Amino acid sequence: METSLFETMERTGIIDRVFFWVAVFLPLFSAGLAFILRDENIVTRNRHRWVLMALAGPALLVMWHVYNRVIDHYGLDSVKGLLVNLAIFTVTALLFTGIRILLRALITEPPPPPRSQHPSPASALPPPA
Repeated sequence: METSLFETMERTGIIDRVFFWVAVFLPLFSAGLAFILRDENIVTRNRHRWVLMALAGPALLVMWHVYNRVIDHYGLDSVKGLLVNLAIFTVTALLFTGIRILLRALITEPPPPPRSQHPSPASALPPPA
């Protein structure tokens, strides 16, 4: 009997291992890269995104396990299982959006004010009396 690639990956558990290693190395990678580039604008202006990237790996692993539990309970062809997964993933997306907004307000430096190299014609006029 011939098995599909998905059945082989499911039987060997390779997907679970890949998600596990992503959950381990993505936070380490993002923290290390943010540490190396800590004085660069890409880090100082986007600290909230670096934190979210560090949280994404473990969150992906948790969501994979939640998805599998729902599918194991309701079955792959169940509309109810699909709706439960949709609700869970929607709540997770809203949670990450809230975390992003909160982190941006708390830890991200505001961008510097724009510097104009050439004075605008309006600034050359005297103020109205």
